[in-house]
Amino acid sequence: MKNFEEQEVTNDGSFIRVTIQTLLDGAEKDFKIITDINIALSNRLTWFVAISGFCLINVINIEKQIIKTEIGSIYQILLIFPWAITAIFGVLTNWILAETVSRDSVYFIIRQSAIRSFLATEPKIIPVDHGLEIIDVDETNLDVKSKKKSVDQIRKALTFFEYCTFALLMLSFIWTVIFPVLKLLGIIA
Repeated sequence: MKNFEEQEVTNDGSFIRVTIQTLLDGAEKDFKIITDINIALSNRLTWFVAISGFCLINVINIEKQIIKTEIGSIYQILLIFPWAITAIFGVLTNWILAETVSRDSVYFIIRQSAIRSFLATEPKIIPVDHGLEIIDVDETNLDVKSKKKSVDQIRKALTFFEYCTFALLMLSFIWTVIFPVLKLLGIIA
């Protein structure tokens, strides 16, 4: 087999069909990777909500055992509030993830269909300008372009909510650790 540099490049357009087929194969592999990433995110979010729920239910009793005194109602609310917000953010992020997965799937299907229909209708030898148009299908096909824009928009929201959920989880944990120290030092009455 010849190296890429040694291969003859013909101007008859037959290499465009191979390039487009390679693009299709790569897109399928990319979609599998994106799916795996989304599944991992879903698992993380499930754990974030589960940890928050556990702490929401148990944090007051655990804190009482640490500081060996009763905790006032206002402080109980302050103690569980971060965990409640974290759980809510986790659920919201999971909903946004579901919408992202849905939009991503529609985008992938429409993009693949546009490319495959192009290959099915074009002659064996594809003119270079037609080939470049389909290689850049995200910009040249209006339906694909609108679906990509939709995915890009919701993906930004998903990333923001994912980071917020994780930050809230960490802040809730820190607050739960600091609270008994502040109570024992008398900073919180």
